[in-house]
Amino acid sequence: MCCLALLWVSPFIWMLTTSFSATTFGDDMASLLPRLPLTLDNFRDAWNSADWLSLYANTIIFTFGTFFVQLLTITTAGYVFACHEFRGKQTLFLLFLVQLMIMPVVMMVPNMLTLKTFGLLNTLIGVMMPYFTSAFGVFLMRKAFL
Repeated sequence: MCCLALLWVSPFIWMLTTSFSATTFGDDMASLLPRLPLTLDNFRDAWNSADWLSLYANTIIFTFGTFFVQLLTITTAGYVFACHEFRGKQTLFLLFLVQLMIMPVVMMVPNMLTLKTFGLLNTLIGVMMPYFTSAFGVFLMRKAFL
């Protein structure tokens, strides 16, 4: 059991020891033992390599923006499917459920073409737009309102 635990934890040990090592690569890279001299240069280089504040700001905008738009669209659609009667309701709901069976990778090219048509490529709203609604969320909200 200890051998399996060591086997499982060895990549993490290697990652930790390599992060404090000098940036040279060689035969000793496979060693789990720390290589001297220990240094914090790798962390300094990683910190200075990008504008982390704007990256975190984009992440927060993406997360909360998508969440609030999904909250509105999913709740509204779930309520309509649960509480209102209209022609084609079952067919439309089945089309929503068919979307759950489609792999997301299949939708990448059509989504990119749509974003290109709207001029939203390489924009934050363009990254958020495919996630503004969720078929699974509509399904859950419909069940919650029944």
